[in-house]
Amino acid sequence: MQYGVECFGAEWLNKIKVYFKQFKITPDRAGKILASLRDSQEIWSIIEGFEDNINEKYWLQKQPIAMMGKTSDLFVLMDKYIERGRGLAAIISANQRLSEIPSTTLLYLLDIVVKEINSQDIQFDTMLSYYVKKVFDELKQRNDVSETDLAFKEMTYLPCFPDSDEPLILHRLMMKKPEVFIEAICIVYRSDEDEQTEPSELEVKRATSIYRLLEKLRILPGQIDNEIDQDKLEDWCENVRHLAKLHHRQEITDHVIGKILAHAPNSSVDNSWPHEAIRHIIE
Repeated sequence: MQYGVECFGAEWLNKIKVYFKQFKITPDRAGKILASLRDSQEIWSIIEGFEDNINEKYWLQKQPIAMMGKTSDLFVLMDKYIERGRGLAAIISANQRLSEIPSTTLLYLLDIVVKEINSQDIQFDTMLSYYVKKVFDELKQRNDVSETDLAFKEMTYLPCFPDSDEPLILHRLMMKKPEVFIEAICIVYRSDEDEQTEPSELEVKRATSIYRLLEKLRILPGQIDNEIDQDKLEDWCENVRHLAKLHHRQEITDHVIGKILAHAPNSSVDNSWPHEAIRHIIE
């Protein structure tokens, strides 16, 4: 197919369109045949002239590869994938040129990929983790993405970062922003008020990963080295407990907070454990 285009030009595809119709080639089969063609706007425009079902099958079956052409061509290609809910395909197409993609688009693609995983259109595997990590690495360099937004995205994709040596924004913000911490609690621990639905594979993996993260927390809010800012710690605890009450998770939240406080350093004043900031909280 590609050889014919190279020899006779993209217009040769118009003859293929007649061939498909003459021999009653099914849209599914025609889409697979056309999917072997190289990417170009000229070819995409001609394929749009095929029957609607063929054009749709082409975009649904096409295997994505990194596109090295014009940025305008890349945006068209990504839009075609996005229109069909193929977020991972769009990411793969742009994976070597992520710096050219707006932050809003990258964040939106991460949302689409979650839907693909939940609908089992794609597998949660090593390949997915590789491309998702590349998107996060790019977003971390941007000034137009808030740490909180990125932390919540990291929470969704935490299974992609098992035992990562690289510090996640999520780690820091859980001890800085009560709303991020309580979101993690809500994902891991259900309340009696929650609708009892069967979790998806991604939800199970995410809850497991966040549980492990909570178990590994060793730094307290307001802590720098062996010193703890008592006001910051107290403020964090009060806000977390307030949010926990609103989400009907006060008991389990108190339990998790207690486990975190148990990692407090000794006091620099009397060398006793726990640090005086913890003693104040307990009192």
